[in-house]
Amino acid sequence: MLLILPGKYRIGFADWIEGMASPLDERSKQRAYELRDSPILDSKLVGTVEGLRQVHAFLFDGLYDFAGQIRAKNISKGGFQFANCAFFGDILPSIDALPDSAAEQIVDKYVEMNIAHPFSWRETDAQPGSGSTCS
Repeated sequence: MLLILPGKYRIGFADWIEGMASPLDERSKQRAYELRDSPILDSKLVGTVEGLRQVHAFLFDGLYDFAGQIRAKNISKGGFQFANCAFFGDILPSIDALPDSAAEQIVDKYVEMNIAHPFSWRETDAQPGSGSTCS
């Protein structure tokens, strides 16, 4: 699996897999192993925003108060601004409607989901004053 990741991501991913990350990452990694055996992945919701919301809740429940909640703040990472949450009412249903019967379609769908990034990815993103609100 590491061989398919671009070089700039491979080291960080390898560190995460090998357990050199924070205790929160360790806990979410353990939850990811548990997810593999959970009924969530057998759900017809896989490939939808709701399915991803369930996975997010499963992975981060008990770690973050916002686990599984669609974000209500605008966020960015590394200079990239994720989709404005004020438009999630239009964006997320359109992502759900994208076809996903072939591998390339699934990749395209998850690229769009990542651009939307409907969940906060760190505690500070969910805190008051951390970004503009969606209204």
